Amino acid sequence: MTIHTTPLESILADVHRVAAEVAAGWSDLITADDLAQDMAVVLLERDYVDRTAGLARGARRRALIRIARQLVSSLRDDYEVFTGNWHYCSQEVRELLGDGVLIEQAVTLSAERLDVFDGLLSLNAVSPHYARIIAEVYLCNEPADSTNRRKALQRAVDALTRHMNRVYRERQADYDEGPGSREVLSNDQAQSQTKHDL
Repeated sequence: MTIHTTPLESILADVHRVAAEVAAGWSDLITADDLAQDMAVVLLERDYVDRTAGLARGARRRALIRIARQLVSSLRDDYEVFTGNWHYCSQEVRELLGDGVLIEQAVTLSAERLDVFDGLLSLNAVSPHYARIIAEVYLCNEPADSTNRRKALQRAVDALTRHMNRVYRERQADYDEGPGSREVLSNDQAQSQTKHDL
């Protein structure tokens, strides 16, 4: 009797290995088993199973790592939204860019304008092609007339949104934890605390 395995079954061991490897860095966010299940769902939903199973071992591993990292990144972003650490959404960023935040004369500086510029600098350091397409469309008024260009612009604005939120969180942390944020102590309190710490 011949036992036939499905393409998914043939790569399941690789899926579990990659899931364990990627989840190890995000143990507070997802377990290896949950990540492996989510990866299998993605492979099935997007009809990637046959294509992934047909790849050479190294290429298959890289493809699975890419899928796992995308899933973890999405979970991390969802967690940030849930915990209230998310300040901007992609639609707000599109509206800011569409309203000319990159080209308007800076009479006053708004927090949103600073976040856009700092987020764009951060994005340019990681993904210069995304920063370039945003500048071409929203600064140079080049049209996003093809489907590929519109999709690339959408991904670029989504990436800018993540960078703007990161910049916003870092700025908030500086305000909450920076100079002048410690409780003021009298000399007696400071001496008492110093003696207690020793």
